[in-house]
Amino acid sequence: MADELFSSRLVIKIDDLLKVHRVEKQRIEFKASWNTGGTSWQILHSITAFGNDFLNDNGGYIVIGVEDGPSDDDQVQVCGVPQRDLDKIQKQIQALCKGNIRPLYYPILSPEIYNEKHVLVIWATASDSGPHECRESPKGEFQFYIRRGPQTIKASQDEKRQLLLDHNKAPFDDRIARHPDGGKDLSEDDIDSDLLQKFLKDIGSNIQHQDLAHPRQLYKNMKLVKVIAHTEKEGKLIEKLVPRNVSLLFFSQTPDEYFRGAQTDITIYNADGEITQDMKRKGPIDNQISKVIDFILMETKDEESPSFVQYPKKALREAVVNAFYHRGYESEHCDPVKVRIHTTHIDIISYPGAHPSLKPSHFLEDSDFPPVRTRNRRIGEFLVSKKLAEEKGTGVRTIYHTMKGNGNFTPKFLFDETYFCVRLPRHPNFMVREILQLTTTLKGRGEKRMAIESLLKFLERNPGIRCDSLFQKLMELHDNDRNHPNVEKYKEFVTDRLERKAALAPELDEWSKNPLDIEKGVQIVKSLVKEGATAEDLRKATKIAVDILKEEHLEQQLTLVANQKAHQLIQAMGSVVKTDAYLSYHFAKCKLTLFSTNTRARSLKERYEFSSYLTEARDCADDAVRLTSEDNNLHLANGFRLLGYIQSRLRTLKKATIADIQKCYDEARRYNPKIHINVTFIPPDLRGRYKVPE
Repeated sequence: MADELFSSRLVIKIDDLLKVHRVEKQRIEFKASWNTGGTSWQILHSITAFGNDFLNDNGGYIVIGVEDGPSDDDQVQVCGVPQRDLDKIQKQIQALCKGNIRPLYYPILSPEIYNEKHVLVIWATASDSGPHECRESPKGEFQFYIRRGPQTIKASQDEKRQLLLDHNKAPFDDRIARHPDGGKDLSEDDIDSDLLQKFLKDIGSNIQHQDLAHPRQLYKNMKLVKVIAHTEKEGKLIEKLVPRNVSLLFFSQTPDEYFRGAQTDITIYNADGEITQDMKRKGPIDNQISKVIDFILMETKDEESPSFVQYPKKALREAVVNAFYHRGYESEHCDPVKVRIHTTHIDIISYPGAHPSLKPSHFLEDSDFPPVRTRNRRIGEFLVSKKLAEEKGTGVRTIYHTMKGNGNFTPKFLFDETYFCVRLPRHPNFMVREILQLTTTLKGRGEKRMAIESLLKFLERNPGIRCDSLFQKLMELHDNDRNHPNVEKYKEFVTDRLERKAALAPELDEWSKNPLDIEKGVQIVKSLVKEGATAEDLRKATKIAVDILKEEHLEQQLTLVANQKAHQLIQAMGSVVKTDAYLSYHFAKCKLTLFSTNTRARSLKERYEFSSYLTEARDCADDAVRLTSEDNNLHLANGFRLLGYIQSRLRTLKKATIADIQKCYDEARRYNPKIHINVTFIPPDLRGRYKVPE
């Protein structure tokens, strides 16, 4: 019954808000209780600071009814607010704001229920009318307040000057929208309520069913519109609402009608630098981001020889999301986001450049990223809700980490004040295939000498690429003469390495006959990988790992031990896993099982400690799908179903959305309409959609 008493005014779910990892710590504050003494003034100062929004974070939240410090298990301690006091507290907060903050500023007050206890959320969004001052105390002087990290502090003289400068110009995404031809007045009718409803449903918001027949109040609560005037209609004063720019970027089918830069120009080049395809992608920017990423992944999937992932999905996603998140949408920045797919790399370009305070040194691997003001605070808010964007300052590190983990060369960040480009080099294995094809062609034309020169030049220019196929070709071109000077130069790889690998093969054979000593198997596998073993060389170890995974145990502890052994064995295969769909698929299953068995009957905080199993499982399942040929429908269906299972578990940790899960299951059914999907992994709202076909 309690849930029916209150209508949430928050876009974010209260569950997410109380898990601080979903809201950056500088944007949230907890208070165990309310009183009209010292606590009320602390809260008033924080309301003012959030309204001033010094770092352009779009304000923040104060939650009354939650202890300021964590419990022993590091979870929030909800003590609650008596229900009978909620109305009185809200009136007192409004009265204090009215008398002590200037210019006048009111936050949004939203009573919520968490674990059957009442709390009051004060949502202090970035103000349009600031900067604001607040009294220090009932008879104190007025002061400017800002947030620095998780604390509210008085602004220094320099910070006051910066506040005054910044508040003369609201961020573009939060300004009133204007039609580019200047002749059309915009209204709330230009917001597509169906798109908004879908967005709220996708993120699991509690307000998705509110006010959809008459959405004006919903638009106001979400700050999608601004009141600019009042008109009289039938004796009543009616507010004239105008959409903000962010609402047309997300909730219009044609945002490029208002902002010419809100579209994507995709160009594909061949090896000679000639354009082979040129196309545009349009629509709401969150949908556009997803479609652009999907297109790049499909376009760069190697159907001829899907033995490696050319670009890691995480790196692509970060680069594309950041291009839309941090670009300018003003009329002077009318160039679209540009995706340039070359045979050697992908460039993702946006306009204008980075924040003036950012230097090339900030974009080096492991560099610390300074806390600069966000260009588009509202866009960031919605992208985070869709789980497309992460915490501020983590994108560059993610790109470096995932590119290195996939075996790609180092990414580059190129920019000046006019543009920003992320360059992602293609996986080096494609270069191996191309040089092998070239040398074979040259030899077939009778140009053996040129073939040798081309291969030697490639080896000299790419010292980081050393694989058996290159040296086998080198031997072949020299009639298997191991003593030839050109071959002798690479003796370590041509003969010594092959001999060491050959010597390890019998050890693997012998161990596989009685694989009880997993540690011994792990060491043999690691040694083989070091000597350039392929997935084919490791088939016996793979079979043992998969057989262990298929064992059925009545006791949870035995299941855990078995999966830990299989995990050790597959993990020892290192980068080889990323070259084989079968290995990637079973590694993903193993990680999902390890998460489930480790977290059964554990608290939410404890489950978070094992969340890396799920994020790694998602990456492995993604790789498995991308390494599977398009004509292998059954394997693709199984891969997408597994990916859906993983997303379902990630959603319980607020790291995936219902839309993420639905996308996976829809793909699974596309490849196999009769595939069974375990109801345990289907959110209640989707269960009717995935009934077992007749």
